[in-house]
Amino acid sequence: MLAGSTVEAQTVDKRLTRSFNECQFPAQYVFDYSFFTATGTEAVLTFNRTHTACSQVCQPIPFPGGTTSCDQGCSPTIPCPNGWICSCSAPFCFGQCVAGVDVNVGYVVVLKSSRFCAIAACASQNPIGCPPSTCDGSGICSDATSNAESLCLCPDPACPIGQRICNSERPTIPPADLVSEAFDSASNPAWVLGLATISGNVLRLNGTSTPTSLAQVRFPTQPGQEYVVVVKWTSSPIVSGFQSCPDASLLLSLETRPGSCGP
Repeated sequence: MLAGSTVEAQTVDKRLTRSFNECQFPAQYVFDYSFFTATGTEAVLTFNRTHTACSQVCQPIPFPGGTTSCDQGCSPTIPCPNGWICSCSAPFCFGQCVAGVDVNVGYVVVLKSSRFCAIAACASQNPIGCPPSTCDGSGICSDATSNAESLCLCPDPACPIGQRICNSERPTIPPADLVSEAFDSASNPAWVLGLATISGNVLRLNGTSTPTSLAQVRFPTQPGQEYVVVVKWTSSPIVSGFQSCPDASLLLSLETRPGSCGP
């Protein structure tokens, strides 16, 4: 998904739910971004993972000879594939295979909007919210290590219906344009975690059997400065390229406010 808009208020709230197109090989990660203008000297970014209901529409499995997600039937004598759980356990019953999922955030960055728009220009993109911009020289889409690809701005040539290359690679943002970047260790003191862990460079919002988990970080901002928050995330496990059930969504909230530690 490549959509965003300039946010004049001090709060960004989004509900991100992974969907799959009909490409044979879905991207490893999906992404989203939002512009915001700081109205205070501090910002608080919060992630929540929460259950979502099963889709009411049977989703086609995106590979040759595939069927639909509604065809994954099971019974006490016909186990589910892929480690899924059968919704039916009574004798002689027949049900659907279900699998709860966790949400993994592979990367999140807050940077000045001018830098984000300059990187997007390197991919010949003009995201909603960006003025016409000039490439900052940080690499184009043909460069597999470019910032343009690392921010999921490059179209995937293997999927002509809109999928973008999105993996766990991290861009290299100039420090002057960087406000907050990801997480680098399990003991990162900046993050407050609830039913969530940082493993390597991945924030894991776990608790498949529980309703929610939470992770929160606070960082300084400059009032009046426009920023962009970019998040790369995925659900786990991804089974056969279509949505698991019950699924999970990622709730993103970002609020700027006066600094909590005084002037």
